[in-house]
Amino acid sequence: MSRQAIHPNKEAFIEGTDNILFKWTALELAVKNEWGGPNSIEKRDWIVDVVVDLFDKKGSKLEEDYIAELLEQIMEDEFETVLEDNSAQFVAKHLLELYKLCIKGDFSMADRLRLEREGHSGTFKLNMCKGEQLESEEESGSEMEED
Repeated sequence: MSRQAIHPNKEAFIEGTDNILFKWTALELAVKNEWGGPNSIEKRDWIVDVVVDLFDKKGSKLEEDYIAELLEQIMEDEFETVLEDNSAQFVAKHLLELYKLCIKGDFSMADRLRLEREGHSGTFKLNMCKGEQLESEEESGSEMEED
C-alpha cells in the first residue's frame, strides 16, 4: 500500500509544531518529570497531532485565545499541570504565526525552529519564557487568506 504524500506546506507545519511544542518549557518539564505518567512522551506527540488536526479543520479561522485555552486544558487534563505563566498564549501565538507562513509556502520559521532544535539552542525557549516576539512576527505584516 502506498502512502499518500503530504503537501510540503503541511509537512513544514507539522515539523514546526513539533519543534515549538518540544521547546515549550512547561511541556518539556511535564514530559521530563513524567507528570503525565510513564507515557508522557506519547502524550506530547499526541498534542502535536491535536494541534495539526485543529489547524486542518479550522485553519485561519482559529484565534490565539482558543488555541491557548486548548493547550492549557490539555496540560491540566493530561499532565495535571495548571499553567500560571501565560506560556500557552505565547505558544499559541507562535503556532498561528507558523501556520500563516507555512500556508504561503514560507518555511523560514519552520527551518529556523528545526535548526534551533538540532543545535539545542535555548534562544527560542528563552524568548518564549520572556514573552518576546520572534523575528518572523515582527517582519510579517501581510494578511493571510481565509480557508
